[in-house]
Amino acid sequence: MTVLPPEETPSHREKTAPQEQPPASRTPSFPPPGWPTMRGALAKELVVSGRGLHTGRKVTARLRPVNPEAAGQGVLFRRVRHGKMLGVIPATLRAWRKLPLCSTLEGENGLQVRTVEHLLAALLICGIDDVTVDLDNEEVPILDGGAEAWILGIRGVGRTSLPVTRRFIRIKEPYSSAVGNTGRYSVAPSPVYSVDVKLVVHDFAPMAWSYEVNPETFAAEVAPARSYGHLKWVLPAFLHGLFSKTPVARGARPSCVAAICNGHVLGGMKLPNEFARHKVLDMVGDFALAGAPVLGKFTVVQPNHRRNQIFMKRILAQRSVWEWVG
Repeated sequence: MTVLPPEETPSHREKTAPQEQPPASRTPSFPPPGWPTMRGALAKELVVSGRGLHTGRKVTARLRPVNPEAAGQGVLFRRVRHGKMLGVIPATLRAWRKLPLCSTLEGENGLQVRTVEHLLAALLICGIDDVTVDLDNEEVPILDGGAEAWILGIRGVGRTSLPVTRRFIRIKEPYSSAVGNTGRYSVAPSPVYSVDVKLVVHDFAPMAWSYEVNPETFAAEVAPARSYGHLKWVLPAFLHGLFSKTPVARGARPSCVAAICNGHVLGGMKLPNEFARHKVLDMVGDFALAGAPVLGKFTVVQPNHRRNQIFMKRILAQRSVWEWVG
């Protein structure tokens, strides 16, 4: 999640090809080092409370283990109120909707879940493929502004293997695309999941971060990177949300956002090139909506949530570019 000026809204919703799963094949590099070979679920229930970054409202997230019979269900969000089920929202690219400065999912009945990207990244990295997430409000709690708190919570309750082999999306041939006016995305075959990000943030020198996405190092190198934004843009963002009736940045606090003022981060950065690392975090969470880790090398200039979704949908629409392995 990045608190930056809102970009143009597409005039139509992107469509994506059905995500059917053909018979799997194996490659000599499978499975990638550090990744579980079997699908995983939580060993115990995890309950986390906090506030939404944009709505500012209190919310409790209850992450529930699934039975072995539910292996393959994926990540399901359920909106609940006073113990009553309001609706189920699957974490898929098909359910993604554009709202300012976050990734949002929408169910068939119009219910939405906002700011899902940090939790989805943590689940992917921790090997939690199948889980039901109950929310008593519309936005996932922002917690520390990154994925570190989610990873600590998930690791604290533990993981259990399910009796189904974990599958990966393997990139078979290079693919590139311009997305928007400044976004440039490409992916190439690789035996591991890796991301190379280049980013320009107003008032800062260009930032870059190249990273192999794996469970061993993600928690230390990427997960602590916080959401960020310029203080001078907070009021315009707030007014935009007020008039559009879509709350923006109402829950932003120093505890969860790297606040930029006059070319400096108040209190300093937690990590070198923190903004670029946070973009990697957002990409991992957004790409998780494809349904599996991606074995490929992504090279990206100026990513954001909307562009991440568009590029992944374009990849999946090109069946010659990828295959299931596992």
